[in-house]
Amino acid sequence: MIRSVLRRFGWHVGRMPAPVRVTNAWESLKRLDIRTVIDVGADDGDTGRIFRDMWPNAELHCFEPQVEIFSRLRNWASTQNGQVHAYNFAVGNVSRIQTLRVVQERDRTASIIRRFDDEQPGKMPVASHEVRVERLDDVLDAAALTAGIFIKIDVEGFEREVMRGGSAVLDRAAVCVIEHHTRLTPHGAADMAEIAGILESHGLTFTGMMQQTFGANGRYLCGDAVFTNWSRCALRTDTQSASTHQG
Repeated sequence: MIRSVLRRFGWHVGRMPAPVRVTNAWESLKRLDIRTVIDVGADDGDTGRIFRDMWPNAELHCFEPQVEIFSRLRNWASTQNGQVHAYNFAVGNVSRIQTLRVVQERDRTASIIRRFDDEQPGKMPVASHEVRVERLDDVLDAAALTAGIFIKIDVEGFEREVMRGGSAVLDRAAVCVIEHHTRLTPHGAADMAEIAGILESHGLTFTGMMQQTFGANGRYLCGDAVFTNWSRCALRTDTQSASTHQG
């Protein structure tokens, strides 16, 4: 009775589809037809391998300033049939040479913005290297990138500078995933509110966390925040699982 009355006024009554629980954090993005991946802070290609498996037709642009780690990234990229491009410099808002500080006991932990020795004086040996910094918009022509653009930013507190130097690319991005650390904000890094505000100005809206880490006291320490603009990316039409391209 109620349904027939509502139909007379142009309303349709139906069931909402049941929510889908995703166990793999990346599965929610795998259904997108991503054709360009920009990996800022690419390390040795560990995340690049994930992206190649998720989106085998995408072209990857991977940025890593540390020379030894970059050599491993470059070696892997050379096996990927020309679909992975490796760049041995950092990404920022001004082209220049800057100091990169590397925690020697954690050779994959490095940052331009923070002073590790300020955090734990004498307990974390730090090596300093001069690295080249370039603007993302100067390296990549945003207008020439194939639509369906995914950006990952993992730069230990240098997020603000990366975003400011990549405005044109962000204006076309469908997804941006940023690793955020609360412990870095006292060193001048952007907090989540600032990051969200910058990305919102580029049409990207916060849609959730890929993963989160909490300290022993229960406080949030870090996580991968996801920002999206679904209108900038189509859904994949293939039903076949992505092939493995880990090389």
